Amino acid sequence: MQTQSSLSSKVTADAPSLLTPHDERVIPSFTITRLHMSSRVLAIVVMACGAPLLVAACGSEPTADEPSRTADNLGTRVCLVNNDTGQRTSEDIGDSVTLTATVAFTRKDTAEEGAFPPGKQLCAEGTFGTGSDVIADLTWTAAFEEGSEGSGSYQWKSGFSATNPWMGKPKAELKSPLSSDDPGTYSCLSKGLQVGESMTGDDGIFQMTVTRLADDQWKEFEVVFTPSADPDPFLFPRGITGGGSC
Repeated sequence: MQTQSSLSSKVTADAPSLLTPHDERVIPSFTITRLHMSSRVLAIVVMACGAPLLVAACGSEPTADEPSRTADNLGTRVCLVNNDTGQRTSEDIGDSVTLTATVAFTRKDTAEEGAFPPGKQLCAEGTFGTGSDVIADLTWTAAFEEGSEGSGSYQWKSGFSATNPWMGKPKAELKSPLSSDDPGTYSCLSKGLQVGESMTGDDGIFQMTVTRLADDQWKEFEVVFTPSADPDPFLFPRGITGGGSC
């Protein structure tokens, strides 16, 4: 494709809508005098009864700080980092509680999945036209011993998702159960983030900090799990601070 060309040609009244340098048909009183094209802009100048008329102009060059996704940076990459100790003490359910987790990415192109012990990092990448680019489901198990409730274990699920929308900032969302009474209801905390910006939520078990990292081949997010700053006495999520039902 020529980036600039000057065409002096005429087209007929039954001419097709797509014009090429080989069109040599005639439309009465209309003469194409210039066709200017670039990778993002198309403009056609037509002489109508001797006066120039702009009949098509579309597209624009993205600015350096444009927040929407760009042609060379479409998808999202997420890394989950377990910086938790994996251990808790609770007089209400047990003297010693061990926390373990597994991760499944339910929306992704490629991913590392499975066990998520302390010190582990699991990452996934995804690029989709609609909805989230990456969705992670985390299953947590708390095993307790020698407490007032005897010994046993229980589970709950939490989640994380991220996307690079066509318009607006890349967005991250944390998801955690609202209460032990109804573990099927959730609270969510979401925000569009600029590079270097963070979002933190605490659900009584974990403090979860989401940070948007510098762009690489994707929009990059890191999610770090650490012990809650205000632990729930029964060691069950109680909703994310600052979040709403979802």
